[in-house]
Amino acid sequence: MITVHHLETSRSQRILWLLEELGLPYELKVYQRDKATRLAPAALKKIHPLGKSPVITDGNEVIAESGAIIEYLVETYGGQASGELAHLQPAAGTPAYRQCRFWMHYAEGSLMNWLVMKLVFMSIPTQPMPFFVKPIARTLCAKVQEKLIDPNLATALAFMETHLASHAWFAGDHITMADFQMSFAVEAALSRTGNSASVGHLAAYRDRMVARPAYQRAIAKGGPGGDGRMTTPPPLAVPGGYGVLFVCMGNICRSPTAHGVFRHRVAAAGLADQVRVDSAGTHNYHPGEPPDERSQRHALQRGYALADLRARQITEADFAQFDLVLAMDWDNLALAQDLCPPAHLAKVKRLTEFCVRLSSPVVPDPYYGGAQGFSEVLDLVEDACEGLLQHVQRQLARAPAGSAWH
Repeated sequence: MITVHHLETSRSQRILWLLEELGLPYELKVYQRDKATRLAPAALKKIHPLGKSPVITDGNEVIAESGAIIEYLVETYGGQASGELAHLQPAAGTPAYRQCRFWMHYAEGSLMNWLVMKLVFMSIPTQPMPFFVKPIARTLCAKVQEKLIDPNLATALAFMETHLASHAWFAGDHITMADFQMSFAVEAALSRTGNSASVGHLAAYRDRMVARPAYQRAIAKGGPGGDGRMTTPPPLAVPGGYGVLFVCMGNICRSPTAHGVFRHRVAAAGLADQVRVDSAGTHNYHPGEPPDERSQRHALQRGYALADLRARQITEADFAQFDLVLAMDWDNLALAQDLCPPAHLAKVKRLTEFCVRLSSPVVPDPYYGGAQGFSEVLDLVEDACEGLLQHVQRQLARAPAGSAWH
């Protein structure tokens, strides 16, 4: 019998999905990550010298590496598959075969390199270090992401989006082993970049994938994929509802503006009883104060009322109570990540990741500038809230029936 040596929240989830689709019997041995380092336990080295996951055993065979395992399972057991699974390994020399081979290699050979780098450079500023070093680490990591990692991820997302606009699955009209290999990378890309509004075909592909009964069985047995950040979207903070928290430094300019704009959009979409909107600051500079008068005036000119909002500081509890925590810039993103419990880090993103038409890594602080700065904030916030609303509507569509926000 096949034995899957499965590390919690890891890439081996794709192997469980394939086994469930094939209907093969298998034994699942689950290994827990080290609580301090989040690395695989030494026990995995008893199975394979690399000590990594996934790894499977099948009789005397010991196979490591996701791509090699998928190919082994399809070549050994895929011949008995029928129906929509009859094309797991397309015929050699066909366009589907070449597409399948390309995406099998692209997943780990290109895409995952940038996603792992993204994870590393987001994580570095959250690690323990002398207080005087942290601002330097935060600035350097933000610059690497802005100049190197994010542009390459944007190219990758656009590439996949264009391909899936004319293909139901990565190799064509039928699901193939390439889809199992790409599954982790797709979920990771959408989780880490956040802007699913601009890649509707890719997001639809992901939703189609996770809706499959075999995928759901794999999740039930092995838990979600990912590495603590790269994962299937977690259950909603409140079943049937969705919570969004906007964060800037003092909670008197940018985040209340986003609060007011998104609240207006949510109400116009008829979702006010399902979506909770709030805002907070990373610093306790203005507790209980209304938004800056200039923010109120500019927002009101576009039909958004902010006068009822009051500033507060973000708390650790917020990360459990909201499904998204959206920072206005890199500094506040890092501060929110510092405060956030590890289990909720995937919720913390930049608001501008949801922009649909405009391109800016941050919503700049208008506090010390003139009227143009407040107008620019509204332009970016309105554009991002359009993409954000689309994202929230998709999340609500997948949510089970239950309580709504009131």
